[in-house]
Amino acid sequence: GSVATRCGNAPSDVGPFYCPVDAGIYLDSGFFDSVLERQLGGPDGGFVEAYVLAHEYGHHVQNVLGYMSRVRTQQGPTSDAVRLELQADCLAGMWTRAATTTEDASGQVLISELTDEDITLALEAASAVGDDRIQQRTRGQVTEESWTHGSAEQRMRWFRVGLFAVSAGMAGVAGALYAGLRGTVGAAEFQFFGSFTLLLLAVVFGVTSVTGAALGGIGLMMLPVLQADYPQIAGLFFVVIAVGAILLARDPNGLANQLFRLGHLLDRRFGNRIRERIPVLPVPGGSLGGMREHARAEQDANAHAEATLDTVGLGGASHQAGPEGTEGRKETAGVQ
Repeated sequence: GSVATRCGNAPSDVGPFYCPVDAGIYLDSGFFDSVLERQLGGPDGGFVEAYVLAHEYGHHVQNVLGYMSRVRTQQGPTSDAVRLELQADCLAGMWTRAATTTEDASGQVLISELTDEDITLALEAASAVGDDRIQQRTRGQVTEESWTHGSAEQRMRWFRVGLFAVSAGMAGVAGALYAGLRGTVGAAEFQFFGSFTLLLLAVVFGVTSVTGAALGGIGLMMLPVLQADYPQIAGLFFVVIAVGAILLARDPNGLANQLFRLGHLLDRRFGNRIRERIPVLPVPGGSLGGMREHARAEQDANAHAEATLDTVGLGGASHQAGPEGTEGRKETAGVQ
């Protein structure tokens, strides 16, 4: 079978791809078993699908930000096309990290728990669709000059960057702030009992969200102040923190997640009423003028995308990014 898109007609064996003209993601569910697993020797597991979809949604983010229209070179390990794909892998990693704290319309987090097995499956899937792996498996040799998606190592590396780099950066900032708060920091500060309060606060406020980390930092900063101001109940503060840790220990998002849930509940109950009573502020040029400018800009972007499908290679019959893995990289209507 095939599907008609504004980027052209795409057969079912093309594999997952994103069409920048209609901003649609197209996916044949048989790709995971027939192509990724059987032809490319990729992994089989629930999170493989999540990684592939996150990669395609990464292309949508690139399209919205205008990165796709900047692609000029189509092949080679340092080409614009490869850089675009690696950036999409990085965005997929960022989505993976954020999915444990992002809720859907019903108030349920997208991923209740991100396990080591999930990360391993995503990395194995990223490796399986690397250009070098595909070429070696289908042709018996690797030709870097024809790469359009990047090597297995590159794709795994940039997925890791998106998954861990932001967290590592936040940890570095938190360490600097903690050192500034304490004045001096030594090994004794991080012995078990010395850091027990820090551990309890992390569990109470949540260890997987920026909000939880911020609340935990505020709690760590305020705790000695409260103890100094209210010495008669200084021990009670530790009891409250310990009880909170026990009650929230099964939720890695801690108190921050409860606050998010409360916010969603209040929004569902009172949000529409509040928004109805708040007037819409005019945008520059008037609200109607702003809407017209936005629509005109969107039309121009679509026209530009359609006009450059052949030269830029993001649709039509170029980019030569075939299914995320079949021999010859068949031409597709969009970006894989």
